[in-house]
Amino acid sequence: MLSFLPGWLLCPLLLLFATSYTAAISLTIFIVSCVRYTLLWSPGAASALIRVNNRLMGWWLYGNHLTLRLFTRAEVHVTGEIGEDESASQIIVSNHISWLDTLVIGEITRNRLPVPKFFLKHSLLYVPFVGIACWGLGMPFMRRYPPAYLLRHPELRNRDIETTRKICETFRDIPTTFVNFPEGTRFTEEKREKGGAPYRNLLTPKPGSLALAIGSLNTFSRIISVTLYYPDNKESPFKDMLFGRLGRIYISLREIPITDDLKGDYTGDKQFKHSFQIRLRESWQEKDEILQRMKEQAESDGKK
Repeated sequence: MLSFLPGWLLCPLLLLFATSYTAAISLTIFIVSCVRYTLLWSPGAASALIRVNNRLMGWWLYGNHLTLRLFTRAEVHVTGEIGEDESASQIIVSNHISWLDTLVIGEITRNRLPVPKFFLKHSLLYVPFVGIACWGLGMPFMRRYPPAYLLRHPELRNRDIETTRKICETFRDIPTTFVNFPEGTRFTEEKREKGGAPYRNLLTPKPGSLALAIGSLNTFSRIISVTLYYPDNKESPFKDMLFGRLGRIYISLREIPITDDLKGDYTGDKQFKHSFQIRLRESWQEKDEILQRMKEQAESDGKK
């Protein structure tokens, strides 16, 4: 609606709008969370406040929806379908391209699935407003330590595992959509080549947090595999959104049932760990092929 405005004017308007509702909702979530943590002795009250925060998160998703509708002219192309189910927990597994991914996944889940909870880098805890909101919502913050550092501090190897386990336990009785980016970082060609990934369009996935989440929370009903591609904004999709330059968004959705062979003790059972790694790599190979077809389709659509 407002995407006709020049970028120098659209960007501050978008930031003012998004910052306003984000700040208001984040501070409210923070206050509710502080009250919740003082009521841990009352599981019923704490659970009720978690649901209040989830409702607030739903309002934030709606604010993002308005942002995309008001300030961009993005064309969304969706392949595949997922059934709506807000009564059971889900896991979304997605490739990671940009900060924009969180807004797009939020749009996918809005009013269809339980509000999403993202596995986040620990550094995001210090992002103004967003950090305290994610903390209040109980999202897991993951630390990435260099191998050399872990050799000196082996006690830190399982910290992320314990964090994931505790978070999953918190939401055992409350439907939640956990969003996991197994690549662990945003994709670039440089990272792909440096990491030696055996894929054309993806980085090598890290299975630990995904395996632990499935093993810790037996109430997950399914895995939703999401593949994202921004053909007109390959370098900086989020920045392009801010300046009204966001073009086509291609989304592929695929349901994967959670079978018994996906459940097990990832940290203590070497055989299960190996088999889970193989399954994830096979799934990632399929995602790589899907992404390649999306690129070919986008190129074909662009010639029409």
